[in-house]
Parts: sequence; structure tokens; C-alpha cells
Amino acid sequence: MTLLLQSATRLSRHLLWTLYRILRTRTVVQAGHRASQVASAIAAAGNPLGV
Repeated sequence: MTLLLQSATRLSRHLLWTLYRILRTRTVVQAGHRASQVASAIAAAGNPLGV
């Protein structure tokens, strides 16, 4: 019974960690995409910031 409880705890922890990694990766990708959109907008405007 204790072994089953340990397995369930380990499994739930693994699932939470996996979910956390997926969400973090997705957030980073979205942030990078947004940054590239901003860079494109700046380039389209003729580099007013001298970037």
C-alpha cells in the first residue's frame, strides 16, 4: 500500500513537472515570436531607433 502511494506521488510529480516544462517552453516561444514581430515592425518603420 505504501509502495502504491509512493508511485502515485512520483507519477503526479512527474506529470506536474512535464506540464510545467511544456508551459514554460510555450511561453518562451510566444515571447520570442512577439519579439520578432516587434523587430519586424521596427524594420518596416525604417529603423527609427537605429537598431
